[in-house]
Amino acid sequence: MRYVCGMNVRSLRLTIPLIALALLLAACGKEIDAPSTVAPTANIGQATPIGLTVGQLADRIVAGWDGIERYQAITTLQSGGSPTASMGATETIEEAILPDQRRQVVTVDGEIRSEIVAAGGNIYGRGAGLPGIQQPNRDPDVWITINGNVLGPNNEYSAFYQSMLLPIQPPYAGLAPADREKSAEELGVTEVNGRTCQQYRIVDTTLTGQRVEVMLALEESGLVCSIQTSTGQSVTTTVYTYDEPGEIALPASPVPAPAENG
Repeated sequence: MRYVCGMNVRSLRLTIPLIALALLLAACGKEIDAPSTVAPTANIGQATPIGLTVGQLADRIVAGWDGIERYQAITTLQSGGSPTASMGATETIEEAILPDQRRQVVTVDGEIRSEIVAAGGNIYGRGAGLPGIQQPNRDPDVWITINGNVLGPNNEYSAFYQSMLLPIQPPYAGLAPADREKSAEELGVTEVNGRTCQQYRIVDTTLTGQRVEVMLALEESGLVCSIQTSTGQSVTTTVYTYDEPGEIALPASPVPAPAENG
């Protein structure tokens, strides 16, 4: 069982995408500015459909996902302290072209800490903050090929890198039956980057008894506008946009990485 920032990771499978969670581990204990892209305007008078479940929302997301070719997801983390604190700001930018091309950039205070590209069954990375890569003599500006040799057999980030090679799935895909049966509350409309979206609240509890609140905003089509996950220690917000022009360039000449990790 693995804990991150005092939270049980296994119990948070419903609320935080695996990739965003793995890339934000380094930000635990830091405070950042609260994201300004989500502006809730809940309509208290609107009643929640009787028996609304997370599974029904997940099915809507899958239906909306059909037909998109690419997306961008920007994730910000506020950890502890006040929303106006000005300490290290961590942001993860994920770009994806279906079915299996991904690029992820993690910045802290605007400085790139890691950049990862996955396509065609290969993973490449550069930056001083690559997850799970401990190589003090490596030039952080040079692309390396990330594989089992560099990660080693017991690297805790192996599953994260393996997940980047899987076909891209919509958020909330593949939920366990128990998670699909969880209740959801309809709140009303919210504006996300100029889009009018329907907002829902999902309340969960970790195995350690900690309350987790998820604010899920969906377009009328079912596409996810944003996901905001709040615990006692942090608030994680991911905002999605779809089918904007752009390409994911593969590194021209990545170098093989030596086996320095265990």
